[in-house]
Amino acid sequence: MRIIAILLLAALSAGCTKSKNEFDSNLPGTWEWTSEVPNMASSAIITPQSTGIVEFLIFDSKNHFEIIRNGVTAQEGTYSVSAPQRNNNLTVRQITFRASSSGTDNTTFYYLEDAKLSFSRDYGGGLGSSMRFYERR
Repeated sequence: MRIIAILLLAALSAGCTKSKNEFDSNLPGTWEWTSEVPNMASSAIITPQSTGIVEFLIFDSKNHFEIIRNGVTAQEGTYSVSAPQRNNNLTVRQITFRASSSGTDNTTFYYLEDAKLSFSRDYGGGLGSSMRFYERR
């Protein structure tokens, strides 16, 4: 009986486990920065037009990322993605960027729907939280 319970638990666990690739299969590609709301308590919106900054975020399928600003590589390194989780009624994922130059980690949440990608430390819209938006190119 104990062996059957262990086998059943193992089978259920395997059925519920998803690989990282299932969670981030739509992430690789080139994303263009479109806007940022620096503080959810404010109505200010920062855009490429208002800043003169053209930014692309490139993810490859081998967990490498590159940020290109005005034609120059501003940062590159590796990234890892967590399993989806619920946050403010959205299914979001946590992403950790590791910069090659400094070796430091930066972790945030992201939400991906169709050709739109957004990043925020708090999808609850808390005071002081910001959101950054990209579109697939």
